[in-house]
Amino acid sequence: MVKNLIVITLMLLCIGCSNISFSEKDLYGSWQAVLLTEGQDTFQYDLKNVGLTFEEDKRYRYSGNLKNQEAGTYHILGKILYTKDTLNKGIEKAVEVVQLQNDSLKIKMNDEGKIRILDLVRVKKRTY
Repeated sequence: MVKNLIVITLMLLCIGCSNISFSEKDLYGSWQAVLLTEGQDTFQYDLKNVGLTFEEDKRYRYSGNLKNQEAGTYHILGKILYTKDTLNKGIEKAVEVVQLQNDSLKIKMNDEGKIRILDLVRVKKRTY
């Protein structure tokens, strides 16, 4: 009985961890936003100008609607992606990487207490 409980616990831990396992190299390249949701609601924003680019030298660029721009450095700790915007007062932000696959990235953000999910697709794959 105890042995079965230990095995089940280890299996659940492995399943939970596998959902967030990624390498920093997996982020390299450019990403285009395709969907922004808050709970069950989909935002009807024009996302064609919203995107992220991650470079191998730990630099990033963000472009958004209304000419909103960021650029600076980034680092990853577990499933949390930290960005430090050096264009705008050096503010550090943190988002959770919910999903990262070869061609898709999903991040969870907290915008003034509102949880939002941004889905992005890869638009330019780096060759290593």
